[in-house]
Amino acid sequence: MSEIIYRQMKKEIDSAQNIALLSDERIDGDTIGSTLGMYHVLKEAGKSVQVYSPKPMDSTLAFLPGTDVIQRDIAMLEDSSIDLLMVFDCADGKYLKDLPVGAKQLPLIAVDHHASNPRYGTINLIEVNAASTADVIWRFIKWAGWRVNRDAAQCILTGVITDTNVFSTTNTTTAALEAAHELTRYGANQQQIVRETMMNKSVETLRLWGLALERLHMNSEFGVLTTVITQKDVEEIGVDETETKGLGWISGKVSKIDNQNGKYKLPHIGWNQINIVKNSKIFKDIENNSHMYFVHSYEFIPENKNVISATTDYSSNIVCSVEKENIFGTQFHPEKSDKIGLKIIENFIKL
Repeated sequence: MSEIIYRQMKKEIDSAQNIALLSDERIDGDTIGSTLGMYHVLKEAGKSVQVYSPKPMDSTLAFLPGTDVIQRDIAMLEDSSIDLLMVFDCADGKYLKDLPVGAKQLPLIAVDHHASNPRYGTINLIEVNAASTADVIWRFIKWAGWRVNRDAAQCILTGVITDTNVFSTTNTTTAALEAAHELTRYGANQQQIVRETMMNKSVETLRLWGLALERLHMNSEFGVLTTVITQKDVEEIGVDETETKGLGWISGKVSKIDNQNGKYKLPHIGWNQINIVKNSKIFKDIENNSHMYFVHSYEFIPENKNVISATTDYSSNIVCSVEKENIFGTQFHPEKSDKIGLKIIENFIKL
């Protein structure tokens, strides 16, 4: 199947003269690495290339060659000379609905590794077993036989390293390790990538970590360790949201809820029914369509839909509970959801 898609992609790219590369809204190492990696390869191939990103880039990625060409004004896509779009690491493609009318008519190649990708492109290169989108695009670039310079290799390896947390996560594959070996032979500097993306932290981020550690509370009776960080904490300390990457235990992205041009108020505050979609231990003796209390403006979109245990309807079908092995999370507030919420907490404590 990949061979067929590769041929379709190569034909579109060969016939295009001015190609626009688009990143995901979640500007992480894989998104930027795969996008800029392709940028350098296509420039070497003699193509005119533009890069668009809908949101600011994580400051830890500023070392990557080519970040200066990234544009944030969507009006750039009104350029009538653009004849092909390529979108990288964008699992849902939601923001593409805001593209200029002319851009929506162009052929679009979607390159991704998320199982949740709905195949919104004209051509879709989606490899769900790949460790990263950078890994996906690297295999295509090798197949196409294009020239790879050091800048391209550095960007692509950044995607592989960051999405596998330096090859330590369960999604690390043999192909990812082979890609790393090959890319270093093209001049990619693994030590620099690790230093810049994993070790360099802003003073604000360190202060936030310190606050989380300061608030640690151990409940010896139940063996539960808790801490809390509020939105107010983030705002007062001045942490850039691109620097707060979460724990990484369940892969996915966090996006602001689409309020549909003001139709739905944000933050979403109040009671909503939940639809239990998984036989979860924390929902033992909880009836489906029970009402829970919500206070939030963002939604979690997991890469693997199998972790979803409940959803709620607000603007769209929003994930409100996830479960993976011994990890449980809820978007609603069980502690504020009356007796049903207390039952969920009781179920969790008794696990």
